[in-house]
Amino acid sequence: MTTNAPPYQLAAVMTPEDCEKLHDYLNTAYESAIMVKCDAVTRLPGLAAQLLVMAQKSWQQRGFGFALSDISPACADSLKTLGLQQFLAQEGAAE
Repeated sequence: MTTNAPPYQLAAVMTPEDCEKLHDYLNTAYESAIMVKCDAVTRLPGLAAQLLVMAQKSWQQRGFGFALSDISPACADSLKTLGLQQFLAQEGAAE
């Protein structure tokens, strides 16, 4: 049975410290379906995007749900700029 970790809220602008917190959350929720809320994001830097891409692949390979939810327009623009449109198509799809 798959459990769901509590949703994780991304900061408006992900600093290196915020990326460390995201990494800690991902480690804690390793055996759970996860949802990352993106409604407050005004800019998504490359390091945060890299963490999300690696997490999505890891969760998918292990058969757990992974999704971004409530993607802000600024976050969507950042994802498009970084070539990560696949996150927009899968918004809110954690199982």
